[in-house]
Amino acid sequence: MINRITDCAIITTDAVGSIISWNSYAQTLYGYEQSEIIGKSIATLYTPEAIKEDEPAANLQLALLNTNRNNEELRVKKDGSTFNADINCTAIFNREHELVAYTEISQDIKKIETAGKQPAPKTTAKKPPYPFIAGDMHFKKLIENSYEGVTLLDKNFNVIYRSLSAERINGWNTIDRIKTTLDGVIYPDDKEQVRKILHDVLINPGQPMACTFRSKHRKGHFIWLECVFTNFLNDPDINAIVCNFRDITEKKRADEVLEQTIKELFDYKYALDNSAIVAITDQKGIINHVNDNFCKISKYSREELIGQDHRIINSSYHDKAFIHNLWATIAGGKIWKGELKNKAKDGGFYWVDTTIVPFLNGKGKPYQYIAIRSDITERKLNEEKIIENASFIKTVTDNVPALITYWTEDLRCLFANKPGLKWFDKQLHEIQGIAKRELLGEDEYMLHERHIKNVLNGEAQSFERSFYNSEGKSIYNHTHYLPDMENGKVKGFYSLIYDISEIKLAEQEINRKTEQIENILESIGDAFFAVDKSWVITYWNNMAEKYMGKTRDEVLNKNIWEIYPDAVNSPAYAKYQEAFETNKTVHFELYSIYLRNWSDISVYPTGNGLSVYIRDINERKKAELVSARSQEEKNTILESIDDAFFAVDKNWMVTYWNKTAETALGKTKEEMINNYLWGVFSDSIDSLSYKKYHEAIETNQAVHFEDYYAPLIKWYDVSAYPTGNGLSVYFKDITERKLADIQLKELNLHLQKQAKELAISNAELEQFAYVASHDLQEPLRMVTGFLSQIEKKYGQVIDDKGKQYIHFAVDGAKRMRQIILDLLEFSRVGREEGGLEEVDLNKVVNGILALYRRQIEEQNAKITSDDLPVLQTLRVPVRQVFQNLISNGLKYQKHGVSPLINISCEEIKGYWRFSVKDNGIGIEAEYFDKIFIIFQRLHNKDEYSGTGMGLAVTKKIIENLGGSIWVKSEEGKGSTFYFTILKH
Repeated sequence: MINRITDCAIITTDAVGSIISWNSYAQTLYGYEQSEIIGKSIATLYTPEAIKEDEPAANLQLALLNTNRNNEELRVKKDGSTFNADINCTAIFNREHELVAYTEISQDIKKIETAGKQPAPKTTAKKPPYPFIAGDMHFKKLIENSYEGVTLLDKNFNVIYRSLSAERINGWNTIDRIKTTLDGVIYPDDKEQVRKILHDVLINPGQPMACTFRSKHRKGHFIWLECVFTNFLNDPDINAIVCNFRDITEKKRADEVLEQTIKELFDYKYALDNSAIVAITDQKGIINHVNDNFCKISKYSREELIGQDHRIINSSYHDKAFIHNLWATIAGGKIWKGELKNKAKDGGFYWVDTTIVPFLNGKGKPYQYIAIRSDITERKLNEEKIIENASFIKTVTDNVPALITYWTEDLRCLFANKPGLKWFDKQLHEIQGIAKRELLGEDEYMLHERHIKNVLNGEAQSFERSFYNSEGKSIYNHTHYLPDMENGKVKGFYSLIYDISEIKLAEQEINRKTEQIENILESIGDAFFAVDKSWVITYWNNMAEKYMGKTRDEVLNKNIWEIYPDAVNSPAYAKYQEAFETNKTVHFELYSIYLRNWSDISVYPTGNGLSVYIRDINERKKAELVSARSQEEKNTILESIDDAFFAVDKNWMVTYWNKTAETALGKTKEEMINNYLWGVFSDSIDSLSYKKYHEAIETNQAVHFEDYYAPLIKWYDVSAYPTGNGLSVYFKDITERKLADIQLKELNLHLQKQAKELAISNAELEQFAYVASHDLQEPLRMVTGFLSQIEKKYGQVIDDKGKQYIHFAVDGAKRMRQIILDLLEFSRVGREEGGLEEVDLNKVVNGILALYRRQIEEQNAKITSDDLPVLQTLRVPVRQVFQNLISNGLKYQKHGVSPLINISCEEIKGYWRFSVKDNGIGIEAEYFDKIFIIFQRLHNKDEYSGTGMGLAVTKKIIENLGGSIWVKSEEGKGSTFYFTILKH
């Protein structure tokens, strides 16, 4: 029916504005076919300007609120032309009063006027007396997805309606919000402001009133809201106070940060003007601004400086290359930092530490520079005098095997010895005054920064790590930072870097080789053990445990003849003695009453003792000794033994060849029985086996030997026994063991070489300690003595400045001597005296608890311990370990928390493993290794007392006892220190 209407376009959209119906006149008026427009948004018919202002959605909302909307609008046709249209839009609802569609009737006003018609009067459809209540569902559909929240209030400011978006903003659902008054959700400090606004809203109908305040979220915290209240109580269509609001919490936070930033900028400017020397120039170096400090130090007035070239203060001290580098840096848009010597108006000179920052235009080119300077004249003069009096230090330190540098409190280098200059590839004049960050590079400096801060706080630092120079060369070093103190204040610090790369590599190589040896010895099928020259057992593999019936823990580090006293003066004892005395390998077979079996034993002398391999040959011997009742029984025995076996008659004709022989030598019985042995194995004529077999028959004596068979690339252990009719031969493949022996010997030789190199390195370090404690102190005493004599004899003619210089030199020599003594003392740490003794750790811990009884009571500490073992060890060092760890557990505690410390122990392979667990402040994972380095402290000494030596000493003691120490911890949740002690 609507297609018959020819004077107006009738368009129907769904509830969100998508076109679902389009009559024929709409096609004529707008130019779109139905197939082109159905499904498109009603916004298609609006101008771009109207779409930008969100008019399509706004007009639909007006129609929804008022049921009907009539207006004149500018509309767009398919061809892009526009026309003025008379628009009447009506909202359509279902029986449940839910919005389902919009109907829009549009006419071209120009055509209406041409036809002599008047546009339809702009009327508003009659609405129910309470449109909000009656149309609640379509109103909710309109605003529930809004960015802002909407709340309708009655005249008493009670909630009538809240949009879904309101609930999303502050978390309150409508039911809970209605139960709470408006006053109940407003932040206390904002209540008076809101009361005033609400009063103004009541007396000003129709006038929007804005207000910003804090409102309680459903979860309990407060958020900032920006609200607009409009009194529509007198509007019969609404009859409510409309509150539109949005969450501006993040905006408020951003505003606060911005305000704080601006305040900080003003503070920085004030601080800069009062503490620094500031000048601003244009890109050509013409001075545009100077502060009072600049005028004061240069002795020029501001009027004399403004408009002048910066060269007005040039001292001509720096060479052209230096100045060129400065200008090239800032002209390239980069910040330049350095020290400048300038000339004042009166001709005097002054030094300034300078930072020049370029300001860049939109093209990235500098348009002005700001130079920030600080006066370092006094420091530079002192540095020059210190350098003049430092030649004696250079003479001493140039021959020390360490990189030595001295750094001022503002991290400028005053001195570097010859190894230091060589490492950094610098001349002395290049390194003096250079910043530590510049010398090390940014990445390397960041790794040192924490230690630098600590040493400038007066705490000596000691750490190990890899160190790289500018050429990429690296060393593994031990670094000391030692503070230079005067009257309780840090003037600077000494950096001493020792190259310990060779020692570290040797340790790693020894550990690797030792692990290889142990893997080999644990994988072979023979029992193996080793003794030193004092018959003390140094190794006992897993097969030895099974074969000899003793565990490692029972035999290691004990005399073998004390473990097996009945074997003294036995045949085995004599064979071992023979191997020692002749330094030759000894092979023999032995029946042990103790073990009740036969063994094949090979004893190899080493540089430090004996290595012994033992093979169980009990089955083979049984086969030899048991008399078979029949050939079948004999064959059964020979086929069941583990050894390969064959027999020949006196003419070397093979009479027996068992299955193991077939496998070992790759020849079947059919190939061997009744054949001439040396015809089949012609390649073995004149071999060791050939000679030994003939020797056995000729001497009628059994022979035992090892032989290598090249065609099969295998080693065999062979025993040949003469019989009345010929020869019986037992042999076994020992290739794996022989290869292990060869590799073991190579590893032993390599380890001996490594040990020798390590001994040489240690001897050099001991020599250095001797030089440090004696020779290096002599020139220091001489310098100190002569300078004191000069002051005493010529004190009347030397002015105060000269006396000050003498004081600098004497003081420097004394500090250097103290540094040398401290280094010598550190080198002595870890030297233990006294022998092993039985130490009951339960008594040790009880003694420590008695020592700390008062502290334990004061802190209400609880210390528990497992039943601890009795060790064969050094008493004093072990007590020191437990005392240090218990002391730390009591010391490093959170305030107000009672310490809980537990000491436990478990027995593992070759070691006792202990743990000391506390509930203290904990340690961050990045410091797990660093806490065991000397002078390493993680806290200010005013907060927790100590020197940073305890855990370093503990680590050294544990390592001297053959164990290791480590920590597991989580900051704020306590720590557990684990350590192992080697069993004796």
